[in-house]
Amino acid sequence: MKKKNREAWRALLLCIKAKLVSVESKIETFEEAFLAHVVMPDGKTAYEHTRPRIAAMYKGGEIQALLPAPTRPQ
Repeated sequence: MKKKNREAWRALLLCIKAKLVSVESKIETFEEAFLAHVVMPDGKTAYEHTRPRIAAMYKGGEIQALLPAPTRPQ
């Protein structure tokens, strides 16, 4: 394995381990630690859905829903 790949995998390991330690220490919940990476039904992550809305709120100051309202199956 190339050095850059090893470095990237090591960084990922440290990132995930730190999140799991914070969950175990009750600093945050599992959901809080990993929410950005939850994949929504359309295949995008929660982060991909919320990023433009958060940026818009910082620009214009208006608070808006970060995720679309859930729909009920018919």
